[in-house]
Amino acid sequence: MPFEVLVFDGLGICPDSRTGLLRALYSILSPNYWIGAVDQTQLRSGKWTHTCSLLALPHCSDVEVYSRLGQDSEAIEQIREFVQSGGSFLGIGGGAFFASAQANWVGRMVGPTALALWPGTSTGPCLRGGPHLHDLSLNIDNNRYQCYLFWEDGGEFERAPRTDVLARYNDEKSVAAIHHVSGEGNVVLWHARLECALGAQLVRGTCGMPNFSDEEIMVIYSLPINGLNTEICIGLRTMPP
Repeated sequence: MPFEVLVFDGLGICPDSRTGLLRALYSILSPNYWIGAVDQTQLRSGKWTHTCSLLALPHCSDVEVYSRLGQDSEAIEQIREFVQSGGSFLGIGGGAFFASAQANWVGRMVGPTALALWPGTSTGPCLRGGPHLHDLSLNIDNNRYQCYLFWEDGGEFERAPRTDVLARYNDEKSVAAIHHVSGEGNVVLWHARLECALGAQLVRGTCGMPNFSDEEIMVIYSLPINGLNTEICIGLRTMPP
């Protein structure tokens, strides 16, 4: 049986983020990994840690979902031990805030957080002005690519030791995604909501948007695949031969 890639699901998790992550991860990692969801009770049990290679925490529609998880000391300890012993962790949006040591949203500092897989501070919002296109500088195999991101709000990361920058927003200063080594495991955090792929009709039909070429539409389509595929699989555990 292949190792598992698990996406956290609970009351308050953003459905689009959960579905987008499951879809993108399946397209990248299946059939070498089994892709599925895991809830808080299952996280607390610890049984998943023996067969899981990557745990992903999506964005949240309600911050209470991560407030509840943060109060569950057994589940938090299982996640931390999983990463420290070599597992990979992916946090998107609210999941990235939850995995940071400090979180500062609209001037309100929260921390230290219970999970704190990355020792730095997440702040936000970084993207303002409502949903619209933002340029994203994405690092892939030491090459930079300009991509488009359509989303509202979004946070940024303040630098911390032993942290690699994976992507920046279009100001070339604000950090949109990072990779951090925690123990023997890898932590990848994205504040840019790359897991939500856009359809051409939505992009072209949005008020105030220019007409995009087919090539540009393909860049938008491929952003979740490229962004996830390049770095989340760092050190993914596989079954021994």
